[in-house]
Amino acid sequence: YTQDFSDDAANCGACGNVCASGPCQGGTCYCETAVQACFTRCEGLYPDSDNGYYCKKGCAMMANGQPVDTTVYCAHSSTYTTCYDECINASGHETRRDECRDGCTYWATSSSSLADGL
Repeated sequence: YTQDFSDDAANCGACGNVCASGPCQGGTCYCETAVQACFTRCEGLYPDSDNGYYCKKGCAMMANGQPVDTTVYCAHSSTYTTCYDECINASGHETRRDECRDGCTYWATSSSSLADGL
């Protein structure tokens, strides 16, 4: 038996390298990489921390300024639609919901959905 490190979330890229944030793709813990890229995009769009925070809600499930679930959007084929719809819960202010939707745009404009690559 030969271990395949390319898509085993318990041995991603190397024996014992566990993907805490979900799936392994091509030997990389996919969601960690994709969500970080989405966060970086939000920081560029919204250098102000408050606005950037609401944008990041379109990258991952957030609470108290921190990501609590990085697989919520990256591991699903309907990522953009699901994300966009969930932004209604991001805030009671429409401008902040729009910032969240800007985060969701990451999933629509790049080859970011894990399900697309599987």
